[in-house]
Amino acid sequence: MEIKKLIEKFKTGTITPAELDKLKSLIKEYQGSKELLTSFHDTFQKFINSDLETKYLYPRKDKVKNRLLESITETKKLTNKKRNWDKTVIGLSIAAMLTIVGFIFLHKTNDIETSNIEWAEIKTRQGEKKSLELYDGSKIIMNGNSTIHYAKTSLDSVRLVKLKGEAYFEISPNKVKPFFVITDQFITTVVGTSFNIDSEIDKLIDVSSGKVKVTALYNSVDESTWSKPLSIKANLQSFIRRNNENTIELTKGETAKLQKNKWTISSFDKNNWQDNILFCLNEPLHNIAQKVQQLYGDSIYVAPEIGMKKLSITFNKTPINQIAETLAELSNAKLKYDDKNKTWQIMK
Repeated sequence: MEIKKLIEKFKTGTITPAELDKLKSLIKEYQGSKELLTSFHDTFQKFINSDLETKYLYPRKDKVKNRLLESITETKKLTNKKRNWDKTVIGLSIAAMLTIVGFIFLHKTNDIETSNIEWAEIKTRQGEKKSLELYDGSKIIMNGNSTIHYAKTSLDSVRLVKLKGEAYFEISPNKVKPFFVITDQFITTVVGTSFNIDSEIDKLIDVSSGKVKVTALYNSVDESTWSKPLSIKANLQSFIRRNNENTIELTKGETAKLQKNKWTISSFDKNNWQDNILFCLNEPLHNIAQKVQQLYGDSIYVAPEIGMKKLSITFNKTPINQIAETLAELSNAKLKYDDKNKTWQIMK
């Protein structure tokens, strides 16, 4: 039904002005009112047959249910007597619809307000990549040793994930429902763009397209800020406004790194780990070893006395044994493979 599609667009905030005018005209028409009433009648039947009977305690549910069903029945009788609905019948259908919506909303609001978001969890092991697609069509590619949490059901006002590790995001545009990525160090806000976040090793974000806003979390944040479905959008936006001095905006080709509670912005011109290309520019050896382990899966131990030695190097789908040999050679160190623990050891 065309009217149902337009209502769904209206609910998700994706309806265009032209489509909104069309929806208004359909509701006023005979067929549109009929479809609308039928749609809400079916929805209500499902609701009362499941949620009201099995999930919620509501002392007046039987009286309300009967009253609503009587309203719908009376409207149907009028429909059978007169095929061309007049304004009175249209009014009844819309009134029944609003009564149902109001009942469902009032009945469930208290439960929604007091409940927390239920999170689904996806993890990757060292050297493992995973791809996932969210409800809105947004795509995420996870690097090794990373964790993503996302809401089990679609939220009304926001799109949201929690990240530990590294992941590449391609976010579907939606100005009404912003997309938030929450890490222990910062919150990233977008409406539709592509970017990479490393929350553990480098604590940085690389922007491949569009615009990104990033807010550093210098102080601990109450988990309730992003745990309640009805207040989450307002809470996050309020928090970001209050921390405006900790917020930066990035555009395509820019990267920002969080160091000692300060953002360092530079140009972004390196290839991504998604293609097994590892680009390291003047980075400590122990950081490089962590990235190799994350991407390739093999453990690399670096002796503490040479861990801070900085190197610049690029690996392009290079076998792990060659990577270990190169790192040891550039560090003027010795390389040993511990077959028992399956670990490459770079020692002074």
